[in-house]
Amino acid sequence: MTGATQAVISKDTLQQTWWALEDGEQVRAMVTGPGKVRVDSRLILGAGTQGRSPYVIEIRRDGTRLGWFNYAQEASATWKQGESPVARRTSIDVDIPAGAHSLEIRLVASDSERGLVRVRRHALEDEDRAE
Repeated sequence: MTGATQAVISKDTLQQTWWALEDGEQVRAMVTGPGKVRVDSRLILGAGTQGRSPYVIEIRRDGTRLGWFNYAQEASATWKQGESPVARRTSIDVDIPAGAHSLEIRLVASDSERGLVRVRRHALEDEDRAE
């Protein structure tokens, strides 16, 4: 992925690599189809955040908007980014037609102003079924 910096989240001894975005920032991933990919997203929350934190992401494939997706998630009970809590994961499946394509993900707006995204092939889902 390009356009953002990597961020590691962890729980116990497990770690996952995501891409960090601030409001308005975008990442781009090159994907090859046919098939489906899963776009995962979370927010990086402030200490003491209570209740659900809303956010909106935009997904584009080859520059064409596939949609704006609204979420509101509570803090994960287990995952953190450094000392910061992160919201529970949300996911959306994206169809990828045959050939090479650009997938762009933008954090449109959020209460926390900081988010995490990653793009995964469905074959890798088993790694982290829990939130």
